[in-house]
Amino acid sequence: MRNRTILIRITVLVLAFGAAVAFGALRICRMCGHENDNQGGVACSHCNALFPEPEKPVADPVDEGEDSGDGYIPRHVIDDEIAEGQKHLQDQKYELARLYFLNALSLAGGTDLMESDMRSEDLLAMVQSAELASRNVRKTCPRCGGSGQRQIVFEGLRSLSRGTTIGSERALSMEGDTGVRCQECGGDGTVHAVGTIDEMKYVRGRAAAEYSRLQQTRRFEPLGGTWVPPHLVDTLTARQKATIMRSIVLPCRSCGGYGRSDCRRCAGRGHTECRNCTEGRVPEDRSDNRVQRIGTNRTRECDTCQGAGTLPCRSCNEAGTIVCKACEGAGDADVCRACTARGYVTCNRCRGSKVLRGEACPHCRGEGYLVCSSCKGRGRRE
Repeated sequence: MRNRTILIRITVLVLAFGAAVAFGALRICRMCGHENDNQGGVACSHCNALFPEPEKPVADPVDEGEDSGDGYIPRHVIDDEIAEGQKHLQDQKYELARLYFLNALSLAGGTDLMESDMRSEDLLAMVQSAELASRNVRKTCPRCGGSGQRQIVFEGLRSLSRGTTIGSERALSMEGDTGVRCQECGGDGTVHAVGTIDEMKYVRGRAAAEYSRLQQTRRFEPLGGTWVPPHLVDTLTARQKATIMRSIVLPCRSCGGYGRSDCRRCAGRGHTECRNCTEGRVPEDRSDNRVQRIGTNRTRECDTCQGAGTLPCRSCNEAGTIVCKACEGAGDADVCRACTARGYVTCNRCRGSKVLRGEACPHCRGEGYLVCSSCKGRGRRE
């Protein structure tokens, strides 16, 4: 019984000693075996031998998923894009401003801002407002015909020295000697009006060419439709590149992203010319043998168009545009079937394991994913 009690006490002491060592209460010197209290000392109190440095805990590797790796785009890059867009907005280059705001919106997905959702909403509002403003284009003034001068129409006069005769009417332009400007355009000859789809596509194409030149002068590099500073391109993973590249959706090639196209029958005007009259007037019927003034040709209002000179287009119901048949109104290109719009695919060498023959896969650089070769990371195919 006594031996059993002694054995139990020895066991308790051994366990207490092991616990003290395990939890750092005691540090045993490897040189002399002296037991030292763990008071933060770096050397043995008996022989002054240095203790080995404690091993630092190694953090578990984190798989860089699609939504991980926040903060790979610095905040100042987005601020610079917004500043460039606002500068062009003040110069009334609305389409250029829209492209800069859209680029900032694309890059905002790679920031570590807690208010990223709020900033994205603000950027989206900037893009939409700039797009609405860019739809107004310069058109020839309908009142002066682009001359910028006021016109006066005289009827029934044949002896005018200036002007052109149309039926019984003559148009006399008040030219530079009189100094009377057109009230509609203020003498400019053009007015702001909502353009047709072809006109807006032309404006968008010219702005895109200028935007590319401006970004190239800044030495930015394109990733899909997004322009990124050159020092950041090599630091991005395949998933991060695909996230940036697919953030700006590839537009439909047929409609340019508008989802509609101009009506061919009316050329986007929404109305067609009346074939029964000339500018809403037709010659007056003389079958009643009434006495007419010599030298005059009377006209009356056209019954077909009610004097308007035009008729509503039946093909587009006066809208001027029809739904794009290629994208069915979506305005976007077709989804890539190879990557299902993700922009990246699993590495076909390591099968996504990131390791090949015991080492990091050289094909995907240990990422497990590659940028889709079918859509070049855009998620959609032209």
